[in-house]
Amino acid sequence: METSGVETDPGREMGAPERKRLSRAERGEQMLHHAREILRHQGSDALTLARVAETAGVTKPIAYDHFGTRGGLLLRLYEQYEEEQCSVLERFIAQHQPHGAGAGHEAARLAAGQLAQSYISCALTQGRELPGVAAALDGDPNLRERRREIDARYTELVVALLGPHTPSGAMDPSLLEGILGAARAVSDGAVSGRVSEAEATAALTTLVAGSLGVGVR
Repeated sequence: METSGVETDPGREMGAPERKRLSRAERGEQMLHHAREILRHQGSDALTLARVAETAGVTKPIAYDHFGTRGGLLLRLYEQYEEEQCSVLERFIAQHQPHGAGAGHEAARLAAGQLAQSYISCALTQGRELPGVAAALDGDPNLRERRREIDARYTELVVALLGPHTPSGAMDPSLLEGILGAARAVSDGAVSGRVSEAEATAALTTLVAGSLGVGVR
């Protein structure tokens, strides 16, 4: 039930203490927090709207009203991850606008380092739960297509960030795939604990800078 943007739980028993009234946005964030906790401690197979509702202390209709289906919940979790990555790159691009091809090796190294730092940091923030979310989305053709649409925004930002620093001033598709593949592989090593965050960031910075034709000091 929603009144003036504030949600209450219609399943609350009469006479029971009333919980804090949350706005719809706050309730959604609360349930997403519990969804991430379920993923972190129990894995993606345990993630259902009923389980999220139970752990968040709300009724199932509220969870279904927010996300519609389990797929809708998975998409929202994935969107949050992408939004975090995109916001970091957008701020950096706004502060360091390159001016055409050959903007300088130092600028290229700076861009490579920013991509590496933001990618590894976001991957570690999400922990092991993100691969499970991505795998679940890929298991459904419709959800897989939505995931690609979500990924497209981040890809465009990577092109905007690194493209001006390539010799041609444009990002070759095969080079882009190589950079993103390297980012996924290196971040997986950091998430699994095989390498530290600093080691992963340094390695990815070197790989990205090398792909742009510049070295790392």
